[in-house]
Amino acid sequence: MEIEKQAGSFRVYQRKINLGMLNRATHTLLYYRQCAHHSNRKDECQKVNSVQVYNLILQGYANKKNFKKMTELFRCLKEDGINPDATTYALMLSCLGQQEVSENNTQIIRLYLEDLNKEDFTLEDVFSQAEVLEHDLKCALQAVTQVDPNFGIEQARTETKYSCNLVNNLNTTMHSTKDTNSKSVQQVPSPAHGIVTQEMLNKWIKEQFALETSSQLVINSIEKKEESKDTHHYRKILEDWEEKWRSVLHQTFITQLGVMKKSFYGSGLDKRMTIYPYLVSLPPEEFISVMMQEIQRLARGSESFSFTKYMMFRRLGELVYMRYVVKYKKEVGVLDKLKDELADSYCNGPALEHSPVEWPNTVLTSIGKFMYSIILLKVMLWNPLHLEKHVYPAIYEVERTKGYRTVDEIKPSPSLVELYQKAAKPTLTFESIVSPMVCPPIPWVSTNLGGYLLNDAKIVRLPYSAYQQKQRMEECGNQQLYPIMDSLNQLSSIPWRVNKPMLEIIIEFKDRIFWFPHNMDFRGRVYPCPPHLNHLSSDVFRSILKFAKGEKLGPNGLRWLKLHLINLTGFVKREPVDERINYCESIIEDILDSADYPLTGRRWWTKSDEPWQTLAACKELATALRSGNPEEYVSHLPVHQDGSCNGLQHYAALGRDKIGAISVNLAPSKAPQDVYSDVAALVETERQKDAASGNPIAKVLEGHVKRKVIKQTVMTTVYGVTRYGARLQIEKQLKALDDFPASQRWAASHYLVHKTFLCLEKMFTSTKEIQNWFTDCAKIVSETRSENLEYITPLGLPVVQPYSKFVGDQISIGKLPSTFYTDSFMKPNVMKQKNAFPPNFIHSLDSSHMMLTSLHCQQAGITFVSVHDCFWTHACSVNIMNKICRDQFVALHKEPILEDLSRFLQKKFGLSKGFCR
Repeated sequence: MEIEKQAGSFRVYQRKINLGMLNRATHTLLYYRQCAHHSNRKDECQKVNSVQVYNLILQGYANKKNFKKMTELFRCLKEDGINPDATTYALMLSCLGQQEVSENNTQIIRLYLEDLNKEDFTLEDVFSQAEVLEHDLKCALQAVTQVDPNFGIEQARTETKYSCNLVNNLNTTMHSTKDTNSKSVQQVPSPAHGIVTQEMLNKWIKEQFALETSSQLVINSIEKKEESKDTHHYRKILEDWEEKWRSVLHQTFITQLGVMKKSFYGSGLDKRMTIYPYLVSLPPEEFISVMMQEIQRLARGSESFSFTKYMMFRRLGELVYMRYVVKYKKEVGVLDKLKDELADSYCNGPALEHSPVEWPNTVLTSIGKFMYSIILLKVMLWNPLHLEKHVYPAIYEVERTKGYRTVDEIKPSPSLVELYQKAAKPTLTFESIVSPMVCPPIPWVSTNLGGYLLNDAKIVRLPYSAYQQKQRMEECGNQQLYPIMDSLNQLSSIPWRVNKPMLEIIIEFKDRIFWFPHNMDFRGRVYPCPPHLNHLSSDVFRSILKFAKGEKLGPNGLRWLKLHLINLTGFVKREPVDERINYCESIIEDILDSADYPLTGRRWWTKSDEPWQTLAACKELATALRSGNPEEYVSHLPVHQDGSCNGLQHYAALGRDKIGAISVNLAPSKAPQDVYSDVAALVETERQKDAASGNPIAKVLEGHVKRKVIKQTVMTTVYGVTRYGARLQIEKQLKALDDFPASQRWAASHYLVHKTFLCLEKMFTSTKEIQNWFTDCAKIVSETRSENLEYITPLGLPVVQPYSKFVGDQISIGKLPSTFYTDSFMKPNVMKQKNAFPPNFIHSLDSSHMMLTSLHCQQAGITFVSVHDCFWTHACSVNIMNKICRDQFVALHKEPILEDLSRFLQKKFGLSKGFCR
């Protein structure tokens, strides 16, 4: 908790030291230390009680070889009752190792060695646990060998094996099993094997480095517009205005920076923290570039939707921070070290995980606010545009009412929007982090290293205030998270291409291979990092993606390709597999016509549930059939296997509900089961009974109890939908029925909600009990214990539900220090905690099952990609993937999941054994 309080100030000290303001950082530390000693109200002062802050300043003086200053700081640290850590002693020894060898120096080294022993540290602890650069370790070793010439550092062995029952078998069997007749053990092949050479890889790594160091990606717009004289005229006007904006923004930024510098270095030597050190962390041109890009983004944005002003401030600060991370890694040598590592040549240098400390949320927001203040004040434009006479602000602040709240927003003027629309610039500019990677991502080897080469990618996507889950992940150690990291690595390692027949107009990536680095949300649900072009996007985006590496269809691939095509249409999804194959063959002429004449033919593909993916499958099937030998045809098209109401599947397995399991396809069946139709049939049976008994609403509903009326309610039951929410869902569906009387909707929706929940409880006898237990546990933890609910997934991911709120009036909240903006210092939002726990836990189970399938597919040597509960692979390996999917679902639910959760809650929150049973 104390470290959390010091997080913000810790980052400010680091900025000052990195900018050569070591004396300023020291003055600031001593200023707050003095305040703490002389203040009677210590809750209001910024008392420094974190050893990390001292270590930062000690690092600066160690680099300067100023041991006298280090001794003073070490004495202050001890006087304040702060325990030195391994890093503290490593830095003290590093500075001593850089002094001239003398008897006095050797005696001082002995004293510090004795002191670290008193603190229960060993030299091995110091050299294995200290968070310092390699140079400091070498200097520390020189100091130690003055006292003990025989001392040497042993290379610490990193444990790489899994420590989870569900995947321990992979510790000894992580090899390809595709060739079952081979007697020799084959290592798992790379997904890019055979399509990428080392020479190509080296070239693409250089391109990725260049992309990330430039921070921006400029691509040609694919929007087709006829360019007229007016277009060129307005384009020239826009270029002139952008040049003016760039100039005035630069001039104003420099002027404002000068004012802040004068205050920062003023004679009064104000030691309080400011954002000035952050504003000089990058060249002014970088800030101007971010501001210019923001102007373009606003001009091309939506009129109806806008982020709040606060969110836009923070976003701008984050863009600055991302550029600073790249610059920092270049300066400290991480970039050069990484280049050598990727080239398979060892070199000395900082650890690859070495990166700057994150900037506090308030700093990010303040930086964005500062930049926006300049934009709002200095970016001007003609209004109206065609008069070219009077200038007004091009961007302004507005207040909007959203429901019962009034929010501040920042919007572009109509003139600015008009100018960008008429200029129709031929290029688009993006931050490099939104683009797919043109080389394989760095594997996740820790919570701090993975994904992009230089850009900062978080392994878990968390709200800015969610500190606790980060802390839990650090506490549990990397080994517990290895299965999760390796699943992310497997998904990230799949190379992709653009499906050129589907989208010839894609220019930037159509002729090359690319990768999607992955990370996850707080529950463990996995997502690609690039937000726009990825396989989780819409039907159109999915249709233009294919695996870069193809596989021959083999004896079963053509059958799975046909089935995949028909599944996408949604036409005969309740029919047995053989009948769906027969249906595909009966309409083969329509399929071939769609492939050959997609826009001018019979356009059968447009009637599909997923039309663009259906068209892609039509083209793939047509090419395979016309290849002459479909078994030898090399297919790149992903084939999907979608889950059927996965949430209810997990509930049925947890509660061992046999009837429910049959309805969600957990039991053998000739034809696919449809839980929505099954529930609708039960509801209809209940309605008939009530109608026979004279219930007027039951009589009105005759002929209207259909699958689509109750589908959304059944689907969202697993996610904790309330009766109120379910009634609104059903009322909406009844409203869509033209022949249902409007006067009866309210009563009918109430009736159907009651019957739907009743029938679900009959089918899934234990589901409601489990949901109620989840809700009760969350309520006790958040309401009685006043803590955010936590749990650990079956694969070892610590989860903390990030639903908190401040308690108190806005004035009191505004007086809180910036470091208090974390969930550790906020009250749990009890309603959100208890409503969210059931769906969150099920999402975590679903993600665990996906990760298990991912790891075992990698072990089997087959391609695997997931869209949550929809699994993708090549047509030839669907059989293998399906077996792995079923086996891992069984393995997951053989574990005592609810019992383990109960034990964790008892231990963590002290809940009684009787309650947790």
